[in-house]
Amino acid sequence: MQPRHIYRSFTGLRGLACLFVVLSHCVQEPHMYPGPYSIQTCGSAAVYFFFCLSGYLLSKNALTDIQPKKNECPNHLFGIKLCKYFIKRIFRIYPAFIVAAVIYHIIMSKISDEAMNTYPKLVFYKVPLANVIFFHYDDSHLWTVRTEMIFYIIMLPSIFVVAAEVLRIEYKYIRSKYPFLSIAYYSGLTGTAIYFHVKNGYISAAWDNRNDFFVSFPVFWYGCLAGIFSHYIKLYDVKVFQKEGKIKSATTEVITYSILLKIFFANEGVALSYFEKVYPIQFQSEVTNAVFYSFLLFFLDVTKEDCSLGRFTSHGWIYCIGDWSYSIYLIHYGILILVQQNTELVYLEATTLCVFLSILAGFLLNKLIEAPSVKCGAYVIKQLEKLCEYMKKIYYPLLETCIKKSKKDKNSNSESSSSPFCRSEVAQNSNRRSDGKKEIDINICTSPTIANATE
Repeated sequence: MQPRHIYRSFTGLRGLACLFVVLSHCVQEPHMYPGPYSIQTCGSAAVYFFFCLSGYLLSKNALTDIQPKKNECPNHLFGIKLCKYFIKRIFRIYPAFIVAAVIYHIIMSKISDEAMNTYPKLVFYKVPLANVIFFHYDDSHLWTVRTEMIFYIIMLPSIFVVAAEVLRIEYKYIRSKYPFLSIAYYSGLTGTAIYFHVKNGYISAAWDNRNDFFVSFPVFWYGCLAGIFSHYIKLYDVKVFQKEGKIKSATTEVITYSILLKIFFANEGVALSYFEKVYPIQFQSEVTNAVFYSFLLFFLDVTKEDCSLGRFTSHGWIYCIGDWSYSIYLIHYGILILVQQNTELVYLEATTLCVFLSILAGFLLNKLIEAPSVKCGAYVIKQLEKLCEYMKKIYYPLLETCIKKSKKDKNSNSESSSSPFCRSEVAQNSNRRSDGKKEIDINICTSPTIANATE
C-alpha cells in the first residue's frame, strides 16, 4: 500500500463547498436571511463538486495501488485490497450517517405535524428508521450519501477491478509502447458518461432527477478521468508547470482563476441575479460544470497546489472546516430546524447562528463519532492484515511441502515406468527358470552386475 498524499487544498475546497450548502439551505427557509438566488444555486454546485472530488481522489488512489511504479507488473485489485477499501468506506460513512439519522428522527418527533410540513427535505422521517439506514427514502439533503455509497460500493470497484486486469494483460501479453487497450477501455467509459450527460444532465441543472444515479455518474466519471490523467503524469514523470519563476506563477494564477470564473458565470443564479441573462441549459448545467471542477482539481494537483487558491484553502479554519465537512453536512439541517423552532431570531442573525452552530455540531460529531469510527476501521484493517500474514506463514510452507512431495512422487513414477532395463528384466524373469531352481523376482531396476550374478 502506497502512502497517501494529503491534499490540503482539496480538503479546504470541500469545506468551502460545505459552507455553500449550509448557506443555500438557510436562505431557502422562511424567517431566514433572504439571500440572492445565486446563493441558492451555489448549493447544488457544491454537491456536484463533492461528487467530482470523490471520483478524483478514489480513482487516483486506486491506480496508485494497481500500478505504483512504471516498469512493474500491475497488481490485482481484488482480494485483500478490495476488502480494505470496503472497510474504509463503510467505517468512514455509515456510523456518522446512522447517528445523524437517529438525531433527525428525535428532532422531528418533537415537532407538530403542521410544523413538520414546513420541512419537506426531512420527509424521510415518515418512513421507518431501518429504511433510512439502508437509504430507502426519496427526498432529503441526505440523498447525496446514498448516491456516493452506490458509487463507492458498486461503480468504482467494478470499474477499477477491470482496469487492473486490462493493465495486467497489456503488461504481460501485448507489451506495446502505448497502452491502446487501456485507452480504449477508458474511452468507452467516457463515451458512456457523455451519453448520460447529454440524456439527463441538461434537466434543470440535473436537479429534478438528482436521485437517479446515472444523472450523477458523468460527474463522478469526469473526476475519475482527471485523477487518471494525474496518476499517469506522475507515473511517467511528465513535467507540467514545473519550472520556477514569475512566468510559471503568473500562468498558474491565470489558469486557476479562469476556471473559477467560468464556474462562477455559468451558475444559473449568478447569470440571472447579476447579468439578467438566461444561458442555454447546456452551458449552466452542473453536470457540464463538473468538467471544469475536475480540471481545477487536476491543475491544483499537477502544480502541487502552488497558487494563491491552493495556499488559501490549505491553512487555518478553511482546512479544519473541510476536515469536519461530512459531519457538518449531515447535521446542519437539524440545527436549522432547532434555530427556527426555538429562537425568535430572523434573517441575518438566524442565518449566522445556524452556520456557527452547524460548524460546532459538525465538529462534535466528527470528534465523537466520525474520527473514532475511522480509527476503528483502520484497526480492523490492521487486524485483517495480521491475519493474512499469519495465514501466509501457515499456508505457504504447507503448500510448498505439498508441491515438493507431488513433484518427487511424479519423478519417481516416471523413472520407474520409463527404464528399459527394468522392463527387459521383468520379461526375462517371467519366461525363464523352468528348471525348478529358486526364482529371483526382479521387480525393481537393478544393475547389470547384480543381474549376471544371480544367473
